[in-house]
Amino acid sequence: MSDSTIEQAKREIDESLVLNAFCMRRIGLSFKKPESIAKVFVLWYKKDVFSELLNELAGIWPMPPLDEEAQIIKNKSLDALRITHRWYFFMNVSGVWFYNLTPIGLYFFSLLMGDENAKIGFVWVSWYPFDKHQPIAHVAVYLFEIFAGQTCVWIMVGTDLLFSAMASHISLLLRLLKRRLESIGATEGFNEDQYEEILANIKLHQRLITYCNDLENAFSLSNFVNIMLSSVNICCVVFVIVLLEPLVAVSNKLFLGSALIQIGMLCWYADDIFYANADVATASYNSGWYRTNPRCRRALLFLIQRAQKPIAFTAMGFTNITLVTYSAILTRSYSYFALLYTMYSEN
Repeated sequence: MSDSTIEQAKREIDESLVLNAFCMRRIGLSFKKPESIAKVFVLWYKKDVFSELLNELAGIWPMPPLDEEAQIIKNKSLDALRITHRWYFFMNVSGVWFYNLTPIGLYFFSLLMGDENAKIGFVWVSWYPFDKHQPIAHVAVYLFEIFAGQTCVWIMVGTDLLFSAMASHISLLLRLLKRRLESIGATEGFNEDQYEEILANIKLHQRLITYCNDLENAFSLSNFVNIMLSSVNICCVVFVIVLLEPLVAVSNKLFLGSALIQIGMLCWYADDIFYANADVATASYNSGWYRTNPRCRRALLFLIQRAQKPIAFTAMGFTNITLVTYSAILTRSYSYFALLYTMYSEN
């Protein structure tokens, strides 16, 4: 790629990460040269890794001229990613502000109901080493809890949007690779350009494997935490929603929706890459390899064997993350909730 083409590819990638960049700037992070001290050590520690991954992605990004079908695949992938990011961003930001404003809303509701002893509460149920009910301390604690809750949301949304965008782009490139492989054996006989095309596809596949492995190393710990805690998290939120009043439960319902979308988005994109890579092997076999010369067949055989080895995101190597994982998480969440609800009802 020329420098101008790479710059255009970077602009397209940046457009797909606009909400992620917005969240990252809220906590003092950027993939460009930093202008301030980062507030989150873990993300800051991986910042250079993510920046390098984005630069590598620009080098293999599908740029015009593309045929009509390839352009449609690219547009659909980017549109789906954009819609998913907007919904996820809205759910998290609206959810945290429902939490932040609930104490004020309950205070005015109590005043309307004639409660003269109504007081503004706190965002979270937490302990402090001082009397947080004193006027000045009350205001300071309330503002601190708003800041802490919003910062946690920026961190969570920023990392989740970054992972989903990168995973979506890998899946897009694998689908475009599959399409190119399906037309390799369209012509019979020896063709040097045909062999060079196969080599280019093999090199692209190897780069995608390396890219995916780097992404797995960067996010493996956070994916492990998400997978391990999601069942308990979803169970507890549903349990609280069932027991609280509808007015208070609005924020919890938004939090539940956010938790379901978060783990669902993780499993969806991981599953998409898992099967997109398997389709590369199928496309290589269905490419009309029998019309090519022995040299091309050996190259295609190598590609088939490598594509048959799964590309998968894992939870610290304990399990592959797919939609089957999402189904198992929901099943466990319901089991935990049923157990807690039964024990609570009996008491």
